[in-house]
Amino acid sequence: SGSYQALFGIVNSLTKLNKEKDALILIKNEIKKFEGTSYFFNLEIILGNLFIQNNQNISADSIFTNLLEQEPTSSYKDYAVFRKLLLRESDTLAMKYLNYDSREKLEIVKKLLEKYNFPELITTYIDLSNELSYQEKKSYLTKLGENILSSNSAFRISKIASLNNDFDYAISFVSKAIMLETSENKKSIYKGYLKKYNWFKNFGNDIKLNVKMSY
Repeated sequence: SGSYQALFGIVNSLTKLNKEKDALILIKNEIKKFEGTSYFFNLEIILGNLFIQNNQNISADSIFTNLLEQEPTSSYKDYAVFRKLLLRESDTLAMKYLNYDSREKLEIVKKLLEKYNFPELITTYIDLSNELSYQEKKSYLTKLGENILSSNSAFRISKIASLNNDFDYAISFVSKAIMLETSENKKSIYKGYLKKYNWFKNFGNDIKLNVKMSY
């Protein structure tokens, strides 16, 4: 039908039924229809993962390399770098990672972060750390040090801090994101967040005291 949602649904269903080979054949046949669309990068990631699940690591690495060469957004870039690192680390780690639960995946990410200091892994750490307390996450991320930061990872850390009303920490990290970023458009976005964080730091408590909550 040419529908991304239909293709994604069928591929996901085949994967759940342990029919990864059929899912791989299907997406390989269909992916070119989506070149130039907003779905293409996501389909490349799915294709790369299916290559891993079918023990075709060389093809998987090639897909993630191709994705990086297209200069995708930060989230896709981080994902591709992480997958390539898994593939480089051992012949079986990527496959194990895909089959692990979130707790086990988080432990792999932490080990690789501490071994390689790749800022691209911070995005995955944050995505997998929902069950941890904010203080646990803050302590771990602080321990990694500033040398591991990229503009995107610093910004992601600032957002976590702001959601937990830790605006001094949020201001510190969004300021680092501004310094590290080379794109003027992204710098402008980060500066908008810096302005918002400063406002909440200075006036947030007053607003809470003077607003009567209703349910």
